[in-house]
Amino acid sequence: RTLEERSRAQGGRTLVQLEKAEHYRKAHEEREKAAVSIQRVVRGHIVRVGLEREYEEQDALEAKKREEHEQEQETQETQEQQLQQQKGKKEEAQPNGKAKKE
Repeated sequence: RTLEERSRAQGGRTLVQLEKAEHYRKAHEEREKAAVSIQRVVRGHIVRVGLEREYEEQDALEAKKREEHEQEQETQETQEQQLQQQKGKKEEAQPNGKAKKE
């Protein structure tokens, strides 16, 4: 009955024409589903690759920040050591009044 109704609605096509149209419609739907599936896979891959790049960039930035922080700490420690050495030299150069009272 549905084929008959479709036939009347589509201008009285023959059964062969209806079967060809139905076959074409089914083939078209299958191709559409395949295309959508492929697009989904490709989009997912693109997103994953993009995320991996972002993670790599973020890791690189964090490593750079860590390295800069370590360099700053080393510089600060070196400056503190130099200050302590300078203080030690000044103390040696100036006789301390407390050291020898006779």
